[in-house]
Amino acid sequence: KGATKPADETMIRPKRQAGASWMQLIPKALQHFTDWGAVPVAGPLRALVLNDVHLPYHDAAAVKLAMKHGIEQQATGVILNGDIFDFFGLSRWEKDPRKRDFIGEVQAGKEFLQGVRQAFPKAKIWFKEGNHEERWEKYLQLKAPELLGLPGFSGQEGYGLDELKFTHIGDKRPLKLGGKLSIIHGHEYRFAISNPVNPARGLFLRAKTHAMCGHFHQSAQHSEKNLDQHVVSTWSLGCLCGMHPDYLPVNNWNLGFAFVDVTASGAFQVDNMRIVDGRVWK
Repeated sequence: KGATKPADETMIRPKRQAGASWMQLIPKALQHFTDWGAVPVAGPLRALVLNDVHLPYHDAAAVKLAMKHGIEQQATGVILNGDIFDFFGLSRWEKDPRKRDFIGEVQAGKEFLQGVRQAFPKAKIWFKEGNHEERWEKYLQLKAPELLGLPGFSGQEGYGLDELKFTHIGDKRPLKLGGKLSIIHGHEYRFAISNPVNPARGLFLRAKTHAMCGHFHQSAQHSEKNLDQHVVSTWSLGCLCGMHPDYLPVNNWNLGFAFVDVTASGAFQVDNMRIVDGRVWK
């Protein structure tokens, strides 16, 4: 009794030919990603780092202050570090159908990206996907898998990144500024990094190198000296979205962004900025 053997057993277990090496019987390995390592960004660079704007649920005044700071500091690069879009309408969580407006969200986001390019016409701009941008492809995977890969249906094309000359970064790949400072959105680690004390310390415990993240909507910094007497520092950034969303009206968030100055040698200075009472503070 039991399952019937397949008619052609060689379909699941290739028969060893006389004289064939055992190495010939090991199947070819598949790879999830061919490019999964960090995207290198060489210095010198003066970079404005923005994350968690969550358009169209953004804080317009905070966004303007962050952009103004980047202009005043003569930013030569802008890093849009994830969750620039909210994509409420594509969320797998329960949502009020009266608030679904996917087309409106995309349009608001495209207008914002155009504004970034207009404010920094000569800057290099990187658009890194966060967990909210990933909702686009996940929605297609669940609802319309036949459209995956069809020209015009990817998020990158929908955002208009190519026309704006933005560099798109997906697949949870980090950026590495000057070969020393790694920047991730914060969702790349499967388990939350915010639990131990603050997100910056949680990032330190997992990255174990100079690193920066958003995602947790909290400004924090952590430093420790290793056995070789080198100081390792990590930062988590505040957000630029509304402070009281309907799914979490009471929270521990703060408004903020970062500015990073990287020299040609890779040395860097991080200003982890907070926005309080309509002013930017270090």
